Amino acid sequence: MTKLDLLVEELKIQINNELEFLNFENSIEFEINNIDKKKIDSLNFPGIYLFEIKRDTEFNYEDWSVIFREEFRGKNKEFLKKFTPNIIESRIKKHSDENEWVPLYLGKSKKISERIDKHIYSTLGLPPWALKLSSRPQLMRYQFRIKTLKIDVKNYDFIVPFIEKTIRQKLKPIVGRQ
Repeated sequence: MTKLDLLVEELKIQINNELEFLNFENSIEFEINNIDKKKIDSLNFPGIYLFEIKRDTEFNYEDWSVIFREEFRGKNKEFLKKFTPNIIESRIKKHSDENEWVPLYLGKSKKISERIDKHIYSTLGLPPWALKLSSRPQLMRYQFRIKTLKIDVKNYDFIVPFIEKTIRQKLKPIVGRQ
């Protein structure tokens, strides 16, 4: 290993140690057709955000995940390849009946409120890459929750992608590009 590699490895260890003390905050629950825009706008800071979905507990997790796949992708997969992320099969299998709230999508942004707005309101089939929740009528029945982790650091582009990757490996959100 080079001296530079050793330095980066040490930094990764130190950042991981700091992650032990970081917790998601600003939990906002909403349904797609009933969103308090002021609450979303209040998230105007850099960091990481997590969308969670409240699963239908009428069904066990495995049955719910089959139903959700079809609802998220569309019966004829009309929501795929429309500048939208897809379900990650290996991650959907990592969750169980224990959790009513399922990690849906994890992302980072220098302006979380603007990015969340795009995930909710962007038009299907057009950039930017986003969940486009309001374009998915099958998801209107679900309750969603957004949690944030404010990370206001000078070296955002160096630090935050590493933190996002670490959190993604831990939470295993069921939808994503990565």
